[in-house]
Amino acid sequence: MKLIFLSAGLPMLLATAAWADFSYQESTRVTGGMMMQSGGAAPKPQIYITYVKGNRMARISSEHGQITDLDKETITNVNYANKTYSVTTFAQMKAMIARMGAGKNEPGAANISSHETGKTRTIGKVTAKETVLTVKLASSEIDTDVWLAPMVPGYDEVRQFQQRMAQKMGSAGANGIQKTVQEAAIALTRANGVPMLRTASIRGGMPEGGGGKSVLETSTELTALSSAAVDSSKFDIPAGFQKKEVGTPPRVPQSPQSKPAHQ
Repeated sequence: MKLIFLSAGLPMLLATAAWADFSYQESTRVTGGMMMQSGGAAPKPQIYITYVKGNRMARISSEHGQITDLDKETITNVNYANKTYSVTTFAQMKAMIARMGAGKNEPGAANISSHETGKTRTIGKVTAKETVLTVKLASSEIDTDVWLAPMVPGYDEVRQFQQRMAQKMGSAGANGIQKTVQEAAIALTRANGVPMLRTASIRGGMPEGGGGKSVLETSTELTALSSAAVDSSKFDIPAGFQKKEVGTPPRVPQSPQSKPAHQ
């Protein structure tokens, strides 16, 4: 699960006086790996819409949402199906991360590298260039192919928001896995452009018989990029929703989604 968290976390960790609004749709699907070989139908794509407005970001699917407010230093998770929500402060998140790593003998060092391959491909109406990011841990490796298109007006708001959040969260209390996520995110942000398509492959890390086989392969595509004004209601808790106390670190649940994101 830590490897899945790391892979999912890469894209998520990638200021101006006046900020613009931005939004885009993100679709992630599992394309292969040992985790798909247990039988049954392949998981359906997970679809999210991300909205950025100043110091607030909302990542919303048809059933769940996660709203980050840098001014209030809070992360709010919304369950639209159950009509509930929970709020976690950045301070609480840091404490949770510290407890998760306490007493664990996790390797803190990781070999992280990235390079441009010179390959290009057409995605939609743009030509994207390939950058490969490789993260090598003690017993596993994550390879991510990122296809970067020329910078879209407004997308830099996403990068700047992520950078401001990283500064707020810092590295205090982070264990080896969290530090690796931060270092990998820094490596990705050095590449200038919009990550229109990302394919990731995780190898190793299996307790028995995994060897160097691919454990999980995923593909994530960005569409519907827009610099149009974002309605402030996207960051509000719907009326009548019940607040629940936080029991675990907040996250957007990774259950398969085939429906369009919650509007």
